[in-house]
Amino acid sequence: MTFGKSISTCMRKYAKFSGRASRSELWDFFIFISLVGIAMGTLFLGILPPLFNQSPDYFYPMIEKVRLLNLIFLLPFLAAMTRRLHDTGRSGWWLLLGLTGVGSIFVMAWLLEPTKPVDDQSER
Repeated sequence: MTFGKSISTCMRKYAKFSGRASRSELWDFFIFISLVGIAMGTLFLGILPPLFNQSPDYFYPMIEKVRLLNLIFLLPFLAAMTRRLHDTGRSGWWLLLGLTGVGSIFVMAWLLEPTKPVDDQSER
């Protein structure tokens, strides 16, 4: 799956928690979200304040928009992680284990596992 197709698939399946997602779909979407966040933070905290001779506090309303953007990306990312866990043969409820300190290591390892074949009996 290409980088652009991964992003469009995750956004098209905005809140779809059923089905499966490949490793490249999840991690390409993660890279996209990270790059957008880094670019926005660099722009509003590193580039624009000195350019306009202002303090970073002047751009605080813009930073609030970045936080809104993070909330917009939260649901499709959780859905993609759930579909990825389904692809490894696990329930999406295992994401709750990630809320604990040690459990997040297990969830990360599961998200990195290769795809398991689909059972003939059921599709998650």
